Amino acid sequence: LHLLLFFVLNSVFFEHVNGEREWDYFVFSQEWPPTYCSTHTCKLPYKFDDFNIHGLWPSIWPYGIPTNCSNKTPFELENIKPIYGELQKQWANLNDFDNPED
Repeated sequence: LHLLLFFVLNSVFFEHVNGEREWDYFVFSQEWPPTYCSTHTCKLPYKFDDFNIHGLWPSIWPYGIPTNCSNKTPFELENIKPIYGELQKQWANLNDFDNPED
């Protein structure tokens, strides 16, 4: 499931790339909620029993993160509406969780 979300999100980002790309690859990071919540205050309505997506960041080989990011291509929530419910479950804000089942 995480791999599927990765590819879907990747395609959303590729949709907005015009001309020369500003990154080489994405870093897909996950976190284990029990470990994270053992050192942070978490607001979870139920017990997570799977990894949570921590982030998806564009990166440049071999330097790391892009330093010239801009907002000229705004994020459009419409592009992820088909997977929004699943993202709420798999990419939860562990510090301020809204129950995706509501």
